[in-house]
This record gives sequence, C-alpha cells and structure tokens, in this order.
Amino acid sequence: MLHSMIEQKAIDMYRKIRIFSFHDFDIETIAHRLEISLHFKDKKTTTIFLPNHICVIIYKYMPKYHQIWAFFHEVGHPILHDTDQKSAVKPVSDFMEVQANRFALHASMPIHLVREMDYITPYTLAHIFNVPLWAAERRMLQLESKMHERRMIYG
Repeated sequence: MLHSMIEQKAIDMYRKIRIFSFHDFDIETIAHRLEISLHFKDKKTTTIFLPNHICVIIYKYMPKYHQIWAFFHEVGHPILHDTDQKSAVKPVSDFMEVQANRFALHASMPIHLVREMDYITPYTLAHIFNVPLWAAERRMLQLESKMHERRMIYG
C-alpha cells in the first residue's frame, strides 16, 4: 500500500522502536525507546534540540488527551526536521508546524494499531488512543480516503 512520506516516517518509527501492540503504546515508552527525554512541567510545550539529545516538554496542566496529541506533534519535529524550528524563517516554521501536525495524526493513531480495531469511528479512535475528537475526526477522513483509494485501485 502506498503511504505518504509523513505516514511512512511514523510507520518506520514504530518498527524501529518495536511498538507493535497496544500494550506498548504509551508516550513514556515511546519517548524512552526514541531516546527522547520527556518532562511534564509548568512550562509551554516545546521540543528542545540539544547536541546529541532531544528533550520534549509537555505542559502538565493540559488534559491528558491534549498532552498525548502535543507529545506526538513535538516528536514529529525531530523525526521530520533536521533543523530547530526556532531558527527557521516564518514561512518555513509554519510549514514545519503543518508537517508536525500531520505526523501527529499518523503517530497518535498508527495504522498498524487501527487495523486491530473491530469498529472504527472518530469516537472510538478518540477514546482508544486518548486524543482530541477533532484529531480523531481528521484521522478518520484520512482512513476513509485511503479505503476509497484502495477500492479504486484494486476493485
């Protein structure tokens, strides 16, 4: 099956860190296996690029489902970009944000785990993956588009 470049990056990330089931699917485990320091603080959510190390800070007073979304968004930056967004010019920085959001859609609700579900709706995606409903609705649109594309190609 064809995947977008960003979706393929999410798929490759999960293969590399050996996350194959819901059992291992939590942000602390993912951060640990990616060798990313994850901290929950009374500070703005951000990714800090240090020499040979990446640190993700999540605002600790956000609801858990926002923390999970923010984590995958922030992880998207080092997975997708070689440059710290803070040093990029505004149009490039804005594009990096769009890409990180797309990565978060794929990484927070990965296709290999979605395929294990018996019944898929935006509500079940939001509940099972503990993400905002709006994110689950967007992911559902992606999944429906992919299913339609498959039917068009394979009949």
